[in-house]
Amino acid sequence: MKKINSNRYGGRVCGVIVLFLLPLPLLLHLAAGIFALPALDRVAVISIRIGLTFLALFVVFLMIELHQDKRIDRYDQQHRNRKVPLGNGRYECQTCGNKNLSKRDEYCSLCGTRFQNTQ
Repeated sequence: MKKINSNRYGGRVCGVIVLFLLPLPLLLHLAAGIFALPALDRVAVISIRIGLTFLALFVVFLMIELHQDKRIDRYDQQHRNRKVPLGNGRYECQTCGNKNLSKRDEYCSLCGTRFQNTQ
């Protein structure tokens, strides 16, 4: 699952939620009073329900994202100061992402991290 805000849609999703929960129902309720159309009040209630549904889904997705971030952080903490094998005799530095390391490198040439495992 892609992160909610990594694709820059977090603000837009919040905007849609606020739109369905506040201004749209308020405008529909005012229009129902001005034009004497009680059906608009029902549409306002539907708008609030849609907004609450979006809000609930957003909270669930946010909880999933935070759980994923926690697991990724735990993995990164356990593999700090290590080089990860990529194949073809190449390795990657976990600190800076340098992918031009070899098996015999004891430290990263970019960030200077000294590796715990010299595989």
